[in-house]
Amino acid sequence: MTERTPVVEKPFFWLAWIAAVCLFGVMCGFAAVTARFPGDLAVARHVQDLDDAGFGPLASFTNAAGDTLGGAIITLAFAGVFLYLRRPPESAVLVLTFIPRGLRQLLAMIVARPRPSADLLDIRDHAGGHGFPSGHATGAMVLYGALFLLAGALVPHKGARLLFRSLCVFMIVATGLARVYSGVHWPSDVIGGYVFGLIALAPVFLFYRLAVERMRGRRQA
Repeated sequence: MTERTPVVEKPFFWLAWIAAVCLFGVMCGFAAVTARFPGDLAVARHVQDLDDAGFGPLASFTNAAGDTLGGAIITLAFAGVFLYLRRPPESAVLVLTFIPRGLRQLLAMIVARPRPSADLLDIRDHAGGHGFPSGHATGAMVLYGALFLLAGALVPHKGARLLFRSLCVFMIVATGLARVYSGVHWPSDVIGGYVFGLIALAPVFLFYRLAVERMRGRRQA
């Protein structure tokens, strides 16, 4: 039986990564010169109508879980769990997700896109700085995306692992919707955060694979 080729070594994976980088670059260029993308206003107003479905409490939860303090607590908590399970590479992966979250701040300053104004949307939360890419969306993608990929090392039972991964996907989607619902981001800000988060996950997991292989080599030596 031949050994499976790791995803990070497959040419298609890196071609897709390069395409994502190009897409994100184009989005940054448009965001730097336009206050919002076509369709942003209509989609945002539809998302804000979710108030009729009781989305408000969920939005408040995901906004708090995705801010700087909440995201740091969740990240370090899971990193601590991996250390307890004697899995330092997985713990390091989670700590490394702080890097793209910090880079997002720099990108937002460079693009300098304003957030939605009160004359266009209901502003239900306070947020400073610039809007593109969304920090909450970036943080959700790198944190819960990493946990999704590391679920096999954390949850051994197949059924529980599926549930855990479903929860990770739910948190990514709900966080993005909550930022639009709160009126602090356009949908394109959120999509930009998702794309940037996916781009950042690739080198993080390349580091992870190399770290795991190095540990295996030391054990066999």
